[in-house]
Amino acid sequence: MQSVKKAVLLMFLAAMFAALGAVSARAQEATVSVNVPFDFIVDQHALSAGKYDVQKQGAFVSLRGSDGKSVYALLFPGSSKRQDATPHLVFTRHGDEAFLDKIVFSVGRDFDLPHSNREKELIAAAPVSDHVIKMSQSGQ
Repeated sequence: MQSVKKAVLLMFLAAMFAALGAVSARAQEATVSVNVPFDFIVDQHALSAGKYDVQKQGAFVSLRGSDGKSVYALLFPGSSKRQDATPHLVFTRHGDEAFLDKIVFSVGRDFDLPHSNREKELIAAAPVSDHVIKMSQSGQ
Protein backbone atom coordinates (compact mmCIF):
# COMPACT_ATOMS: atom_id res chain seq x y z
CA MET A 1 0.00 0.00 0.00
CA GLN A 2 2.87 2.34 0.85
CA SER A 3 4.46 1.82 -2.58
CA VAL A 4 1.15 2.67 -4.31
CA LYS A 5 0.93 5.93 -2.37
CA LYS A 6 4.52 6.77 -3.32
CA ALA A 7 3.84 6.00 -6.97
CA VAL A 8 0.71 8.19 -6.99
CA LEU A 9 2.58 10.99 -5.22
CA LEU A 10 5.48 10.77 -7.72
CA MET A 11 3.07 10.84 -10.69
CA PHE A 12 1.28 13.83 -9.18
CA LEU A 13 4.57 15.70 -8.64
CA ALA A 14 5.76 14.84 -12.16
CA ALA A 15 2.49 16.16 -13.60
CA MET A 16 2.80 19.36 -11.56
CA PHE A 17 6.37 19.98 -12.73
CA ALA A 18 5.35 19.30 -16.35
CA ALA A 19 2.47 21.76 -16.03
CA LEU A 20 4.72 24.40 -14.45
CA GLY A 21 7.28 23.88 -17.22
CA ALA A 22 4.59 24.40 -19.88
CA VAL A 23 3.40 27.60 -18.20
CA SER A 24 6.98 28.83 -17.87
CA ALA A 25 7.76 28.04 -21.52
CA ARG A 26 4.61 29.85 -22.65
CA ALA A 27 5.53 32.89 -20.57
CA GLN A 28 8.93 33.00 -22.26
CA GLU A 29 7.52 33.24 -25.80
CA ALA A 30 9.33 36.05 -27.54
CA THR A 31 7.78 39.32 -28.57
CA VAL A 32 9.24 41.20 -31.51
CA SER A 33 8.43 44.91 -31.84
CA VAL A 34 8.65 46.32 -35.36
CA ASN A 35 7.73 49.51 -37.13
CA VAL A 36 6.44 48.56 -40.58
CA PRO A 37 6.62 51.60 -42.91
CA PHE A 38 4.08 50.28 -45.44
CA ASP A 39 0.63 48.70 -45.52
CA PHE A 40 0.69 44.89 -45.63
CA ILE A 41 -1.46 41.78 -45.60
CA VAL A 42 -1.46 38.94 -43.05
CA ASP A 43 -3.67 35.99 -43.88
CA GLN A 44 -6.91 37.70 -44.99
CA HIS A 45 -6.30 40.90 -42.98
CA ALA A 46 -5.08 44.17 -44.48
CA LEU A 47 -2.99 46.10 -41.93
CA SER A 48 -1.82 49.69 -42.02
CA ALA A 49 1.74 50.86 -41.69
CA GLY A 50 2.75 51.33 -38.07
CA LYS A 51 4.22 49.78 -34.93
CA TYR A 52 3.34 46.16 -34.13
CA ASP A 53 4.16 43.77 -31.32
CA VAL A 54 4.47 40.29 -32.78
CA GLN A 55 4.16 37.35 -30.39
CA LYS A 56 4.04 33.59 -30.92
CA GLN A 57 1.15 31.97 -29.09
CA GLY A 58 1.28 28.22 -29.58
CA ALA A 59 0.69 27.46 -33.26
CA PHE A 60 -0.44 31.04 -33.92
CA VAL A 61 1.08 34.48 -34.07
CA SER A 62 -0.57 37.66 -32.85
CA LEU A 63 0.19 41.06 -34.32
CA ARG A 64 -0.95 43.81 -31.96
CA GLY A 65 -1.04 47.28 -33.44
CA SER A 66 -0.53 50.54 -31.59
CA ASP A 67 -4.33 50.93 -31.67
CA GLY A 68 -4.60 47.85 -29.40
CA LYS A 69 -6.27 45.66 -32.02
CA SER A 70 -4.81 42.22 -32.67
CA VAL A 71 -4.77 39.97 -35.71
CA TYR A 72 -4.00 36.26 -35.45
CA ALA A 73 -2.54 33.95 -38.08
CA LEU A 74 -1.52 30.30 -38.23
CA LEU A 75 2.20 29.48 -38.18
CA PHE A 76 4.08 26.64 -39.84
CA PRO A 77 7.59 25.49 -38.93
CA GLY A 78 10.09 27.60 -40.84
CA SER A 79 11.89 26.46 -43.92
CA SER A 80 14.92 28.69 -43.48
CA LYS A 81 18.31 27.04 -43.55
CA ARG A 82 19.98 30.26 -42.40
CA GLN A 83 21.02 30.53 -38.77
CA ASP A 84 19.92 34.14 -38.33
CA ALA A 85 19.62 35.11 -34.66
CA THR A 86 18.26 38.63 -35.21
CA PRO A 87 14.47 38.76 -34.74
CA HIS A 88 12.83 39.97 -37.94
CA LEU A 89 9.85 39.76 -40.26
CA VAL A 90 10.08 38.92 -43.95
CA PHE A 91 7.62 40.43 -46.41
CA THR A 92 7.17 39.62 -50.07
CA ARG A 93 5.96 42.35 -52.39
CA HIS A 94 3.83 41.51 -55.42
CA GLY A 95 3.20 44.69 -57.40
CA ASP A 96 2.16 47.30 -54.86
CA GLU A 97 0.96 44.79 -52.23
CA ALA A 98 3.17 43.46 -49.40
CA PHE A 99 2.51 40.15 -47.64
CA LEU A 100 3.98 38.93 -44.34
CA ASP A 101 5.56 35.56 -45.19
CA LYS A 102 8.00 34.69 -42.40
CA ILE A 103 8.75 35.56 -38.78
CA VAL A 104 12.13 34.84 -37.17
CA PHE A 105 12.29 35.07 -33.38
CA SER A 106 15.80 33.59 -32.96
CA VAL A 107 18.07 30.83 -34.29
CA GLY A 108 15.96 27.76 -35.00
CA ARG A 109 12.75 29.64 -34.23
CA ASP A 110 11.56 30.79 -37.61
CA PHE A 111 8.01 30.35 -38.85
CA ASP A 112 6.24 30.62 -42.19
CA LEU A 113 2.77 32.01 -42.67
CA PRO A 114 0.38 30.53 -45.22
CA HIS A 115 -0.22 32.47 -48.42
CA SER A 116 -3.50 34.36 -48.49
CA ASN A 117 -5.91 33.80 -51.38
CA ARG A 118 -4.91 37.19 -52.78
CA GLU A 119 -1.22 36.32 -52.67
CA LYS A 120 -1.90 32.98 -54.37
CA GLU A 121 -3.71 34.84 -57.17
CA LEU A 122 -0.80 37.24 -57.63
CA ILE A 123 1.76 34.42 -57.60
CA ALA A 124 -0.20 32.55 -60.27
CA ALA A 125 -0.42 35.68 -62.43
CA ALA A 126 3.27 36.64 -62.08
CA PRO A 127 5.44 33.88 -60.57
CA VAL A 128 8.39 36.20 -59.86
CA SER A 129 8.08 38.48 -56.82
CA ASP A 130 9.19 42.07 -57.14
CA HIS A 131 10.89 42.40 -53.75
CA VAL A 132 11.55 40.58 -50.52
CA ILE A 133 11.71 42.96 -47.55
CA LYS A 134 13.24 42.12 -44.16
CA MET A 135 12.14 44.12 -41.09
CA SER A 136 14.28 43.68 -37.98
CA GLN A 137 13.23 44.28 -34.40
CA SER A 138 12.32 47.93 -33.84
CA GLY A 139 12.15 48.37 -37.62
CA GLN A 140 15.94 48.33 -38.14
